[in-house]
Amino acid sequence: MDILVSSNFERYLFDLFNRDGAVLATFMSRFGKETLSVSKKQWQSVKDCFDSASVDDEVTCSIIAEVFDDHGKLLDPHTAVGLKAARICSEIKDNTEIPMITLATAHPAKFVEAITAPGLDNPELPQHLADLFEREECYTVVANDLSEVTDIIKAKV
Repeated sequence: MDILVSSNFERYLFDLFNRDGAVLATFMSRFGKETLSVSKKQWQSVKDCFDSASVDDEVTCSIIAEVFDDHGKLLDPHTAVGLKAARICSEIKDNTEIPMITLATAHPAKFVEAITAPGLDNPELPQHLADLFEREECYTVVANDLSEVTDIIKAKV
């Protein structure tokens, strides 16, 4: 699963760059155009905060089926990846006794192929969202400017 560049990534970099928006803006303007790096101190800070694991599509589908079979809960693929990665990292660090909390990130009905691949039934959206995929998508493009974002929010409230 590829989520490209998560907004959480940029928010994390903001903290990593000591909340210096100018440094972050310069970094992000170069992102994807050249090879970028952070200092050794920054990299150690990242390693102190995060563990990671890779989960392929086949394992993702098996986790969806396993959790459904064992607990009757239907996971979306993002949540299944997070759960499996957390399990892997717990095992690597031998922290299997520490409780793990995993939050679901999306409704499984958004990912029919991932749910039906391991042989589970096609999930249905809740009644109030039954026509979701037929609805017109509405959005407003706003400049990366605090006052413009604030004005849009005020106008909608």
